Amino acid sequence: MVRNMQNKPSHLPERLTISFPLWALYATEETDTYYDCDKIMREHVERGFNCIRLDDGAGLMHDLDGNLLPPIKLKRAFDQYTARKVFTPGGYCDLRKRLIDFFTAAKKHNVYIILSSWYFLHTYWIVGEPEFNKRIFAIEPHKRYEAFGKFLHYILCELEEYGLDSQVAFAEIFNEANGLTMCGGYDNMYNCSTEERLQFRQEHTDAINFLKEKHPQILFAYDVSWPTVEQDLAPLNVDVFNCHHYFMWSLYNCLDEEPDKWLLPDRVTREEILSHVNYSELATQDWIDRLWFYSNLDKTKIPEIEEMLAKVFDEKLDFFYEKLHKNIERLEADIKGVYPNTLLACGESVSFVAIDEILFEEKSEKYWDLVKHMLSMFREVGLWGTTMRTLCAPETPVWYMRPEKIRECNELFLYGPK
Repeated sequence: MVRNMQNKPSHLPERLTISFPLWALYATEETDTYYDCDKIMREHVERGFNCIRLDDGAGLMHDLDGNLLPPIKLKRAFDQYTARKVFTPGGYCDLRKRLIDFFTAAKKHNVYIILSSWYFLHTYWIVGEPEFNKRIFAIEPHKRYEAFGKFLHYILCELEEYGLDSQVAFAEIFNEANGLTMCGGYDNMYNCSTEERLQFRQEHTDAINFLKEKHPQILFAYDVSWPTVEQDLAPLNVDVFNCHHYFMWSLYNCLDEEPDKWLLPDRVTREEILSHVNYSELATQDWIDRLWFYSNLDKTKIPEIEEMLAKVFDEKLDFFYEKLHKNIERLEADIKGVYPNTLLACGESVSFVAIDEILFEEKSEKYWDLVKHMLSMFREVGLWGTTMRTLCAPETPVWYMRPEKIRECNELFLYGPK
């Protein structure tokens, strides 16, 4: 299968090389990694990126009537138990100003932005006003697509006022819409009925129709956590199908097999970590478990951990290649009848490492060969855009450790093998 890209507007790049600085808009002080928007764009271009995917501030910038909200108070997610620097340091953030400054710098450097919202999955972690979260979560589930469609509409109106909407690659109402608790969660773990899921699909469809009518120049996407289509949730009126390919996530499960080997004897509890979230839904539990593990990690064991990961990676390498190939086969099979004319993108990929200090991936050439193989396959089957790995942005170690490798991978997807 080679996808037809005739539906791509001519002003957008032929292919998108996507980075993933999730909360780049939420910079609050000059020492923040993302405070200097011009520096961010320069560094992206230097590494071969032409696109950034991030949380767009929906729900935090305007109220439901479109009135601009005052600067939002932020907090560090999980406070001292945050394992990675990706989480914002806190303070007050004028999100509208950040949006305009960010897009102005993007336009200067010919970088495009994918707008999305993680509010009900992650963004509420960094909201420093518990009452604010309560108001948003009080929106009745079957009104949330309508509400966040409006919030996205107001953001697009802000960009249009300044002539910056040209830099929107595409926009989606929610990240991983198939994983939202209200729709049943990942793999429908909360047993949402087919009838109710179909109702959410209709509400999603209606919200996209509203956005298309208001902003006909913008592409709108459906974003999911894996390369398959759950037809009782999938809106059919989208321009882009954006799915995630985490085919190597399971590598890090080997650390769970003997946790006592890696953890400190005196440990913080899960309850203590959860107490630092100012609003909680069931979907938080897997993140609490993850943060519990890495908060209690004995960092003197990291060299041994990296050595073990390299060994397990070698043992499972054929499995990871096979899983990648099966992901692409499944994607091709699923979308033929559902999304025959949509553009395809991969907004997150490969794996997730919950702590900055574990650098197996950065150091492993076999890992980078796997990434390049993925990018070659994505190019071959006609994906319009992709991340090379989820953790590839200015706050991640790879950004300054392997800039030449990042550029090599991006150029492979853009131009093919040399």
